[in-house]
Amino acid sequence: MIISVPNFAFAQTPESTQKKGIDAALNKLGTIGKDTGFSKSENLPGGDLGIYTKIAMIINILLGLAGIIATILIIIAGTKWIMAGGNEEEVTKAKTTIKNSVIGIGIVLASYLIVNVAIKELVDIFAT
Repeated sequence: MIISVPNFAFAQTPESTQKKGIDAALNKLGTIGKDTGFSKSENLPGGDLGIYTKIAMIINILLGLAGIIATILIIIAGTKWIMAGGNEEEVTKAKTTIKNSVIGIGIVLASYLIVNVAIKELVDIFAT
């Protein structure tokens, strides 16, 4: 039995079309950067982000990682609870882990709010 595989000829895209596509992608990335706060700020002298904004970005990344870890812990604890097989000690451990992880997520969210409000106020004070 012979299996035939069709051969497709792909046309080369002109260089100008590739350049337009790259420019469009870079413009979209710039827009995403402005929306997320990871681009240069036009409000500050020299377009520099400033030390307070850089600190806030680092703290926000760390808080995001802490939130991800807490979510993973909830998933692991839920799996342990399901797999406990009626063992009350394992169920209690899983419930405690879930409770502590939810508290941790609440602390992360509150910290995120406090950091961003404080940094916004500092930038407003020192940028003018």
